[in-house]
Amino acid sequence: MTFVIYTYASTHYRLISLCIILYLIRELEERNFYPTLTPEKAFGRYSEYIRFRLRWFKDLEDEDLPVYRLLYEPTTTLRDEFPLGAGRNRGLRYIDAYNGEPIWERI
Repeated sequence: MTFVIYTYASTHYRLISLCIILYLIRELEERNFYPTLTPEKAFGRYSEYIRFRLRWFKDLEDEDLPVYRLLYEPTTTLRDEFPLGAGRNRGLRYIDAYNGEPIWERI
């Protein structure tokens, strides 16, 4: 394991030392960080997971007379195979630009 230490003076004349592990830099240089998925294909992958549901929303403009609007709400949730409650649902966050796989988040 090789360590490289860079030291330089900042604008406040404080010395800042950065310890960088050289093998991590080389490993990052070997990786391909360029997208292989076009924006159109990414949109197509995203549209496979998006669904719409009808939901009532209260219009807050007029406090005296409640007005509700029925709107389509997009949802990209995926339930686990064995749902254990609301904390087990996942929402689609991103489409990986390299391999096209969905990246989920817990909601």
